[in-house]
Amino acid sequence: MANNHNASTSIDGNKGSKGAQFVTVYSKLPNGIFLQLSEEITVHEPIMGGGVREVRQGKKSGLRYSVPGTAQYIGLDAVDPKNVGKNKPLVFGYATLPNVPADFWETWSKQNADADCLVRGLVFAHAQVADGEAHAKENEKLTHGLEPIDQSKLPRGIVRADRSEAA
Repeated sequence: MANNHNASTSIDGNKGSKGAQFVTVYSKLPNGIFLQLSEEITVHEPIMGGGVREVRQGKKSGLRYSVPGTAQYIGLDAVDPKNVGKNKPLVFGYATLPNVPADFWETWSKQNADADCLVRGLVFAHAQVADGEAHAKENEKLTHGLEPIDQSKLPRGIVRADRSEAA
């Protein structure tokens, strides 16, 4: 299995790299992901029997970056030839979003350090394109669990339907 890197350490390969102004975010998630910072606020929550208690909640704030999903790249040129120029090709199975501020990425990855997509290496960022492509190549075989079923290796008890019988 490929070595998974912690996303918070992937800006120029070390924690807290302040040298980079922008990073490219790589995502292997089929539906993409929105990146947005949050701030902690205190709200009053009603409790049973009357009264309220103070609880802390996260509130979204600031800009939201939309990292594209990998699924949008499958067959779009066949459906509409105008899409070919709009969509960038995948980088070893990862969709990319360039020009995300490095300080934003660093804060977001700290706020979401326990998110499955970061822990498993499905989303990461690099300041240098060559480093990002090398990381993506290393994790090219990484799976996210939402891949289509391989028709040649169906689970026991599941058989393919015969199309001639369906008509």
